[in-house]
Amino acid sequence: KRNVSFSNLEIRSYGVTLGDCPTLSGPPISLDYKDDPQTQVHDVEIYEQLRSVTPENPTPLNPRRKGDELFIHPSHRQYLLMRDAGFSRMQIKQAKEEAQRAAIGRKKGAKRSVRLDEMLEKANSRFRVWQKKSTS
Repeated sequence: KRNVSFSNLEIRSYGVTLGDCPTLSGPPISLDYKDDPQTQVHDVEIYEQLRSVTPENPTPLNPRRKGDELFIHPSHRQYLLMRDAGFSRMQIKQAKEEAQRAAIGRKKGAKRSVRLDEMLEKANSRFRVWQKKSTS
């Protein structure tokens, strides 16, 4: 049996840029490739203790976030893209429209896929009925 352990963790910060994720809600946002050259190095045990809610630490400095806390409102995404990444309203609008077209295309493709699955299931069911009748 092998064990793996970690002693330190390194945190890097990345900027944001326009993304290409198909979405119907606002501009798509992604992490930029360039990271901030300054990294933070922490001892894993201490880092996890500081971010965990315990009786001794009821209000941690950097608590783990839940799914709904990770959501960035579309207007805030636009603000971040303009402030931090320097995109214009026109660039953001074009990316938003492209993402919406892609999302709508995916929805249409998914509907076609579901209909095809239903047709195949119906044909398979009819074949099994026919097969039973043929062998009886």
